[in-house]
Amino acid sequence: MSREVIIFGAASFGLLVMLLSVFSRSPLIPFFIGGAVYGIPIFLGSILRIDALWARTPVDFSYTQVVKVEQLFMTFRAFNVFGYPVLYAYLLCAVIASLSAAVLAGIYRGFRSRQVC
Repeated sequence: MSREVIIFGAASFGLLVMLLSVFSRSPLIPFFIGGAVYGIPIFLGSILRIDALWARTPVDFSYTQVVKVEQLFMTFRAFNVFGYPVLYAYLLCAVIASLSAAVLAGIYRGFRSRQVC
């Protein structure tokens, strides 16, 4: 199951970088923004070890956590969603899937608005 989660996370991160490249003129802008989106949660979570709730939640639900599968299945974590406990791995995949659907809609809208010469 972990291999499928890694592929899912990498594909969804690739979609995000594609969305960035649709709306930018320079090829370096998606490279640096994608690197920041992937690297900042690692920096905040692993290096700075920030434990505040306002900083921990975006780190917990980032593309980095989907690709780094070891924390998903090694520890038991559950979140309370509308009064029901949901496992962290399932909730993270649902959040990333819904974010990927929004990114796909943005990619479609970006390509649709371009003119073909």
